[in-house]
Amino acid sequence: MKRYAFGNRKIRNIKVSDAKLWGIQLSDDGYSYSTIGSIRGVVKPAFQMAYTEDIVRRNPFEFRLDIISNNTKKRVALSEKQQKDFLSFIEADDHYCRYLDEIKVLLGTGM
Repeated sequence: MKRYAFGNRKIRNIKVSDAKLWGIQLSDDGYSYSTIGSIRGVVKPAFQMAYTEDIVRRNPFEFRLDIISNNTKKRVALSEKQQKDFLSFIEADDHYCRYLDEIKVLLGTGM
């Protein structure tokens, strides 16, 4: 935060527009959507405490994060081929074959 002018300002002088501009600046600097969401998740409670203590009139981080594009990609733990190979191994193995049903349930539910 110290790299940005936003981090050197007094908490009572931060407005919603400042918080949004900081989020946009982080995005422009290459931070991902989820990283910005995590940063916001740390800063928002601090401002909420300041609101509770009557230091600020409102929490400037009480906004949706739709000001930046969501560039997150869905992760796939195992591809279809990897799942088939894994299940083939389990079926053929003398020890792990007893867990085949449980593993199929876990793979089927995405757990």
